[in-house]
Amino acid sequence: MEEFNFIEYLRTEKRLNNYQIGKIQELLDSFVKDDSHSHASFEFCPKCGKFHPHVIRSGFAGSGKQLYRCTECGRRFSYDHGTVTWYSHQNADQWKTLILDTFEGVGLEKTSRRISVNIETAFNMRHRIMCMMEKELENEVLSGEVELDETFVESSRKSIAAEENAGFGVVAERVKRGLSKQKVCIASGVDGSGNAFAHAYNCGQFGQTAAMNLSSHIADGSLVTTDNTSSYDRLLREKGCFHKSCPDCTDHNAEVNLNRINSFHSMIKAFYRGYRGVATKYINRYASLFSFAWKYHKIDGDELFEAVRKMMAKGRQSLTIAEVENFRLFMPHDIEWRPAV
Repeated sequence: MEEFNFIEYLRTEKRLNNYQIGKIQELLDSFVKDDSHSHASFEFCPKCGKFHPHVIRSGFAGSGKQLYRCTECGRRFSYDHGTVTWYSHQNADQWKTLILDTFEGVGLEKTSRRISVNIETAFNMRHRIMCMMEKELENEVLSGEVELDETFVESSRKSIAAEENAGFGVVAERVKRGLSKQKVCIASGVDGSGNAFAHAYNCGQFGQTAAMNLSSHIADGSLVTTDNTSSYDRLLREKGCFHKSCPDCTDHNAEVNLNRINSFHSMIKAFYRGYRGVATKYINRYASLFSFAWKYHKIDGDELFEAVRKMMAKGRQSLTIAEVENFRLFMPHDIEWRPAV
């Protein structure tokens, strides 16, 4: 015997109007145990901002997601409002697979097959994660024993549309031998607590002006180790840091060494090789990924997914695909793109 659907009966028989039916649905939903989201809790209402709001179940969105209503403001929102699955048709399992693949350096083509979406969708999902990481990294502060150094990667037009890229090749021709503005400089630092920060501010030589961008990411009075370069002198002086200089960065057994930051750079290069280069305009999204990959490199599986999920749920602020498309692109004007030979 077919199960009787009370709400559908009211709708088809037109016994009540849509508003009345909606209210009855909300009341029924508030009594139905939903195991998949029974753990949902809200520190504050994402609509009105009230802390520890009283919320009740309030039907479902067109995508099937559970909706809640804040009794303070009366507005509805989904259980994942502001989290990584917000504005997404993909479920939590698909996001979990994509997040783990992202941290393992798996290519988009392989990931797209694993989660049964096209490459463009997988691209948008991955970049939404990285953009949210870049936002979170704004508040990263390294403290205690800090190591600072920079690493360089080739500039690239990878992912540029074919018609725009005609005659240029994937990587631009180097204008001069050695370190030139064709290389993107990634300023980076790690501390003894396992935190890391990486960001590209310029191309070519890294000087004192570029180093000052790290000011908000270094705690005052930290013990900072660098190589023999003078690029960090002004920064460390203004931050009141204690400075140690490493005379030979290749001597891993030296009393003063840069072993942690060198390991971080090795990880960056490994990711870079796995991805076969990264489009220069997206370099800071990947720099944020590198930073979190270093922070989470001792955990994996469910624990890694939960750590990333909590990080992205902080403040319940997500990004739409439209917002991700032009989110903080790195477009230095001093790169001289030349046709590849």
